[in-house]
Amino acid sequence: MSSEDDYKSLRTALLDRLNDKESVVRYQAVISLAKLCGTEDASELADGEPPILDILLRTMAQDESA
Repeated sequence: MSSEDDYKSLRTALLDRLNDKESVVRYQAVISLAKLCGTEDASELADGEPPILDILLRTMAQDESA
């Protein structure tokens, strides 16, 4: 497994955790994704796949416990 595959797996798992029923899990996912934000290359995203920053901003705006 390549480091790119590892990154994609981690990104997917953390994005899934943004919808967890426990706010502490969502909180930790946001922190982890924020750390990945700076390393993300928009040119490497699949067509139509939003960057982490866009997802985090939308999550923070919609999550009542944020």
